[in-house]
Amino acid sequence: MRGVGEVEQSVRRQLEYLFSPRSVAVIGASNTPGKWGFGVFNRALRTSSDIRIYPINPNAQDVLGVKAYKRVVEVPEPVDLAVVVIPPQAVPAAMEDCVQKGVKA
Repeated sequence: MRGVGEVEQSVRRQLEYLFSPRSVAVIGASNTPGKWGFGVFNRALRTSSDIRIYPINPNAQDVLGVKAYKRVVEVPEPVDLAVVVIPPQAVPAAMEDCVQKGVKA
C-alpha cells in the first residue's frame, strides 16, 4: 500500500503533464483563420518556444509551416498533452488514438 506522500508525488507528476508539458499535439490544428484549430495552434506556436507543438490534421501536409500528422499516433516522439479542437463526432476516435499513443493529459 502506498503512503500519502507517494500518492501526492504521483498526482504532482501527473499534473505536470497538464500544466508543464514538454510536447503538445493540437488535434484539429488548422490553416484557416477563424477556426478554433487555427487560433489554438497559432497561439501555442507563438507562446511556447520551449515546448514541441505537433499539428494533427488528416487533410493538411503542414499547418502554419509545421509538418502535420494525420493522427496523433503518427507523431514520432512522446506526447504529454493533447488539445482537442475537432467536431464532437470525431472525438472518440481521437481519444482512442491518444490512449494508443500514451498521451498523458
